[in-house]
Amino acid sequence: MTILIMLSQAVLLFYGTQLFPLGGRLDKLRFASFGLIILGRLLLAPDFKLKMLKLTDVIALGILLFAFISSIYSFNPKLTVLRSTANLLLYFAVFWILWISCQNPAQTQDYIGALFFVWVIFYAINFAFLFYRPQDSFQIHEGELLTGDYQRFNGVTISPNAIGLFSALILPVTIWYFRYKKNLASLFLLFAVIFSFFYSFSRDAFICSVVGASVYFYLFLKKHRTFITVCAIFLIAVMIVYTEFFGTFLPDGLVRQDSLMILGGRIEAWRAAMEMMAQHPWRGFGFGIEDSLFERFNYVFEMHSGGTVHNSFLGLALQLGWIPPFILYSAFLIFLIQSFQKIIHLDSKHQPLMAALYASILSGFLTSFFESWLYSAGGIIAFPFFVFMMLLMRMFDFVKQDTSKRLEQPELIAA
Repeated sequence: MTILIMLSQAVLLFYGTQLFPLGGRLDKLRFASFGLIILGRLLLAPDFKLKMLKLTDVIALGILLFAFISSIYSFNPKLTVLRSTANLLLYFAVFWILWISCQNPAQTQDYIGALFFVWVIFYAINFAFLFYRPQDSFQIHEGELLTGDYQRFNGVTISPNAIGLFSALILPVTIWYFRYKKNLASLFLLFAVIFSFFYSFSRDAFICSVVGASVYFYLFLKKHRTFITVCAIFLIAVMIVYTEFFGTFLPDGLVRQDSLMILGGRIEAWRAAMEMMAQHPWRGFGFGIEDSLFERFNYVFEMHSGGTVHNSFLGLALQLGWIPPFILYSAFLIFLIQSFQKIIHLDSKHQPLMAALYASILSGFLTSFFESWLYSAGGIIAFPFFVFMMLLMRMFDFVKQDTSKRLEQPELIAA
């Protein structure tokens, strides 16, 4: 199963890059890799037991059902069905097949190790590309009006935000893995991740990285929680409020004062999304067609670039109406709050790993308010994000089982 995880992660990371452009050789393999995970489990262990249906499964299946139904009124029903199917495959591959296959904490670490192996290769290629083709490893973001020239690192990807947000997502798990392994490969990955999210000049990636890393350290370094909280608040406040001071010692590309208050043009896109939502507030326009709505309704922006809303909540509302995103994000918030309360009071050797998984999930959740990736099964972020969530849920199960066994032992000894 670890080989199939590596295959899926590799395909999703390298698809849509300068090495394998959109529509190229890896196009059909993206979603086939999810199918291989499902098929591989069925062939290797056809007698496996199904898990108990949880509330999260009911919510996910309900939203996916709504996505398929939306093909009835979608102006591109074929695309709606295809992208709904892709998300269905991702859901079953992660929350059923990988869930069932992950039977103990050691397998959780094996799965993270499999992802880590692919990440090292990915970032090594990005750095090799940086030296081999430096002119293609950086790009000027054309959508913003700047007083000075600047370049944003994108490596082999086609978007600085892609590598920036992906780096922000995996940073806490990467820090944990470095503390766990303490080898050159983990040190290289940690350096590469920090370099990538910083020099991608993605402001939301920078903020979410600070939040994710701070929460990770806060959860398992009990003696330094006050210091960590103060540092995190200071860094974020400096980034948001004191741009004049911040700009004196950080590159202009990261601060970009002229577009900071409108979030790099996102405010324009969000206003347009709200206008379009007024037409179909309860059913949306159909799943999977978000990237064509601005063009269809002839929107022209001054600052915003790209076809998406750059907000997963609004993007899902545009496609399926207000109810599905409210249900989904409410479930996310409840999960995050409950998980935080459990981890902060947890007395277990697995607490650092669970803290890292939680911090990465939180970081990814925050980035979903700035990018439309949550329902993009073939994107760079969705697969590792949901794998992290599945692994954290499994770790809670394992810890609960260990606690039950410890409580039973004194009773057996007394008997």
